[in-house]
Amino acid sequence: MVLEKATGSSSLTERIQYEIEALILSGKFPPGEHIKEQALATLLGTSRGPVREACRALEKAGLVSIIPKRGVFVRKITLKEVLDIFDIRAQLAYLAGWEAAQNITPRKYDDLRKLILRMDEAAVQQDADKYLKLNIRFHDALYAMSDNERLHQLEVELGNSIALYRRRGLASGGGLTTSNKEHCEVLDAIMYGTKEKAASVFRDHIYQGKNRFIVAIEHAPEPK
Repeated sequence: MVLEKATGSSSLTERIQYEIEALILSGKFPPGEHIKEQALATLLGTSRGPVREACRALEKAGLVSIIPKRGVFVRKITLKEVLDIFDIRAQLAYLAGWEAAQNITPRKYDDLRKLILRMDEAAVQQDADKYLKLNIRFHDALYAMSDNERLHQLEVELGNSIALYRRRGLASGGGLTTSNKEHCEVLDAIMYGTKEKAASVFRDHIYQGKNRFIVAIEHAPEPK
């Protein structure tokens, strides 16, 4: 996994951040895992400095914790925190849906329909990792459409902090197909419904994701 040379230190740091994030979101670095900077730098074929900078960025994004004199650890949060974050995200989604309904265009609608089709393919293949990446892109696009930068930033931070748990809910039986059906409903409500309808459907989608997560943890042990 050696990175190609980047054109500048900032772009190299961003690419390392992406690689670490992928390792976390795939579960290869599980919650509580100690991320050893030197070992990771060797794995990525780079120096320790950019890895350290990438970890600082990931701490701000809520994916890792940096503990003085101990190192970098994948963030581990309690079940109550996860459920609380789902509830907060549901309320953010209500506002995002309302505002997105004011800004959507036929072209934006068509672009998101194409993304939904790609998620359908991932669902058929039961490829949870691929689906989660596309799912994040879909939600990100809706928040960008709201034209509310602070709202968008809050969703990214909260979504990142429970990314592994979102994946767990999606990966449970039937979760991918059901989730993507809801995406269709959200997008149609934003395009063709009232602002109230768009807001309510998007909020309900997050609550359904919470319910899927609860079902998943009832049938499987907690992540180590």
